[in-house]
Amino acid sequence: MALIRGKKNSAALKSTHVAPIWAALFAAAVGCSQEPSPVPPPQPMAAPPPNAYPPAPPPAPPNAMGSTLTDLMAALQKNLPCPLPGLPPEVTRLIDCAAMRAASNAVAYVPRAFTQGTLPPLVDHRAQGLVGPVKDQNPVGACAGFAMSSVMDNALRRRGRYDVVSPLHVFASYTQQNDLGALKGKPLTVEPAWPFDKVKACRIASPPHGGYCESEVGVIPGSGANDPMLLSERARADSMGAFRIDAMEFMTSKEVDQIALLLAEGEAVWVALAFDRQAWDWDSVKSGYLPYYPPQDGLGHAVVLQGYRMGPSGREFLFQNSWGPKWGLGGYLWIPDSMLRTHLLHAYRLRVSDAGAAPYVPPSLPQVGPSAGCPAGQTAVFGVCLPLPGGAMPSPSTVPSPGTFPTSYPLPSPSTLPPVGNCPAGSVPNPLAPGQCVAVPSGF
Repeated sequence: MALIRGKKNSAALKSTHVAPIWAALFAAAVGCSQEPSPVPPPQPMAAPPPNAYPPAPPPAPPNAMGSTLTDLMAALQKNLPCPLPGLPPEVTRLIDCAAMRAASNAVAYVPRAFTQGTLPPLVDHRAQGLVGPVKDQNPVGACAGFAMSSVMDNALRRRGRYDVVSPLHVFASYTQQNDLGALKGKPLTVEPAWPFDKVKACRIASPPHGGYCESEVGVIPGSGANDPMLLSERARADSMGAFRIDAMEFMTSKEVDQIALLLAEGEAVWVALAFDRQAWDWDSVKSGYLPYYPPQDGLGHAVVLQGYRMGPSGREFLFQNSWGPKWGLGGYLWIPDSMLRTHLLHAYRLRVSDAGAAPYVPPSLPQVGPSAGCPAGQTAVFGVCLPLPGGAMPSPSTVPSPGTFPTSYPLPSPSTLPPVGNCPAGSVPNPLAPGQCVAVPSGF
C-alpha cells in the first residue's frame, strides 16, 4: 500500500469509532502532505548513530524451503484483494494498491554472476546526471506511478535524453485497474504534453487513490471520469506517447546485491518499502538518514533507488522520494543496507524503449513461436524457421573464416521454400508489416 504525502495524525479517526485494528493501520498510514500540518506534528525522531543499525546479514546458503515460502508469499501478495474488504473509508483513501502488490505481468529478474568487491565504492546518479527532477504527488495516493516515471527519467538520461515522463499520464494509465501491469506496452507521454495538476489527478483517481483530494482540494476522486475536456486531454496524451515500459522484472530482498550491480551500471530501481509514519515524517528525516524502525506489516511506500555508498557501518543506499524537494535532502534520503533488506517488499527493474522501437523481451520470458528453437537443418530468420542450404548445419571445416562470405553453399530457389505461417511458398511474414508477406529474393 503506497502512501500520499504525510500530513494528518490519527486524531481524525477518533470520531469514526472504527475497530482498534483499523485505527492502528490508519495511524501508520497517514502523515503525507506538502502544506503545514494544522495539528502539532509528532516529536522529531533523530536518526541513531550509524553503529546503531543492525549489521547486514551475511549471505545465507541456498535454502529450498525458504525460497519456496518467499515465492508463495509473493504470489499471495499479488493475489490479495486491494483495498482489503472491510477497510473503513478513512484508511482506503490513503492506499495506492499498485505499491502493495506485484504487477500482474511482472516477470522474474534473472540474476547475473559477479564478484563481490568489484563494484565501485560510491555510486550517485545525481552526480552522474542520471536523475530527473524530484516530483511531488501532492494529495494523491500515487507514489507507485511517480516512482515509475522517475525510473523512466533515469532510463532516458542513460541514452542522452533529458525528457521528463509525465507522472499524470502514468497515474491515469493504471489508477482504475489498481495494477502497475497496465503500464506495460503503453506509450507514455512527457511532462510538457500533459503537466501534473493535482486537481486533474484527483478527478482521474480511482477511490483507492483519492488520498486527501476531498479535504485538500475539494474534489471527489474519480469525478472527472466523464468530463469531455479531461477525456480529451487523456486522449491527446495517449496520442503523444513517446516512451514505453516493455518489462517489469520482479526482485526481492534476496537480490539487494543485484540491485547494487544495476545501480553501479547507472540503472535506477523502483522499490516498495514497508512504511512507518513517524520515521518518514518531515522532521524525522532532516539528518539525511531514514531513522531506524522495526519490521512493519501491511503498508508500503514506493521510491526510487539512485545510488549507494560505503558508510561507517557498511553500505548505504540513496533513494528518491516523491514528496517534493523540501523533504529530506532535496527529496532524497539514505537508508542502510540492513534496513533496506528488512523493509524491502519488492522491487522492479524496468526495461524502457522508445514508443516506436521493437519491444524488448527479457531473458526470463520464453520466446514464443518458431524463434523458440528451430529443428535440425533450419535456422531462424526474423523469428521464422527456414531450411539451411543443403538441409543441415555446415561442418566446422566448411565454416568460412571471419570476414568472408560463404560462396560454396548451394542456395535454394525461393519456390522450393516451404510455406511459412499463412504465407505461400517462396515468401515469409513481413516483420515490419504484421499480416503481410514478402517474397524471398533469388539467391537468398
